Amino acid sequence: MRHYQGPQLRRGRTPATRSRAPVAAQAVSGASKPDAALTVAVRLYRSPGLARGIRHSPLPPEIILVIKIAAGCPISCAFAVAQTGLDEPALMRIATLYLLVVLFGQESDPHRTLGLAAGASPELVQDHRKWLLKWLHPDRNPNPNLAGLSVRVLAASAALAGAAAQLPVLAAEPQDAKAPTPVGTEGAERRRKYQLRHVWVPLRVDG
Repeated sequence: MRHYQGPQLRRGRTPATRSRAPVAAQAVSGASKPDAALTVAVRLYRSPGLARGIRHSPLPPEIILVIKIAAGCPISCAFAVAQTGLDEPALMRIATLYLLVVLFGQESDPHRTLGLAAGASPELVQDHRKWLLKWLHPDRNPNPNLAGLSVRVLAASAALAGAAAQLPVLAAEPQDAKAPTPVGTEGAERRRKYQLRHVWVPLRVDG
């Protein structure tokens, strides 16, 4: 009589590895939310070979934090130090590298240059423009190559402002337009004019 030896697993797989397979498939499929921009920036700094893939990927969330770090915002730098354990000079180098790779490619459109998604509000455009110019301003950044990128930031913000100005706007009603006639008074007004025009006057007969 043959003894039962349990289920036969192919290719040396055990029940434990077979149960972990769906979990690994979920991780590969990208079911989790995308990493924040600071996490991607640190990863790029440690592995520069990732630049090609990151340059053509959609912008990650919270990219404004990386822009503020590059601009030297004290609050953003303190937050990043607490999150990563890196010092402020290292974080500023990391942010600078990341922004150069992600925002200023040869095929970057105005939204990408400002670190914005398509359809961003005018308030977001102004906020990103302000912090990018703080980062690239010659008084803050002595590197002439980086300071020259401020021209691209200004051109991108101007292009988005021009596109917003071309949106259709409801035409204002002329001030001298005739006021609408109140409901129910149009007939009475017509009758009153008729009576004034057709008043009977008796003829005068001489003698």
